[in-house]
Amino acid sequence: MIEQALAGKMADFRELGFPEYSRREGQIHRAPHVVSILVGARRVGKSFSAMQFADDLIKEGFTVLH
Repeated sequence: MIEQALAGKMADFRELGFPEYSRREGQIHRAPHVVSILVGARRVGKSFSAMQFADDLIKEGFTVLH
């Protein structure tokens, strides 16, 4: 069920593209089969960092594994 939801969201991003955003310097570290969590104060760019991360995954050809 979660895999279907993720696949749907990724398909939406591929189809609609991302809105314009300014790239952030920080980097989200990732490891296989581990969830990354963004923590920070309000209005510091967590949502845009997550969008940049998703955009990078799509450009790398990421797909949801079953």
